[in-house]
Amino acid sequence: MTPDPAWLTGMATLANTGLIPVHVGAGSPCTIFVWKIVDAAGRAMQTPLPTVCTQVLQTLKLEVGAEVRHAFEINLADGAYVSDTAYRLHVSYWRHDGMAAFTAP
Repeated sequence: MTPDPAWLTGMATLANTGLIPVHVGAGSPCTIFVWKIVDAAGRAMQTPLPTVCTQVLQTLKLEVGAEVRHAFEINLADGAYVSDTAYRLHVSYWRHDGMAAFTAP
């Protein structure tokens, strides 16, 4: 019997807490949300599979007090992770960067 695949789930949120509306942009629909998983030494462990994407500039006007969210699920690659070892998920959402630490199951 094969074990169930491990999933990493989360929500990326970008909020305008400023006093004026802001415009954000991305080079294409495929670059609005970008992620990679690295180990403690910063070596890339997993990135999304390449996709064909139309290079059309994406823009978004974020009004004062507004937020935009993106729910995601990442299927952790079988055999790539050591159980009980720390890793970091790096994300870029509308060109704003974030990071979250997690331990492999």
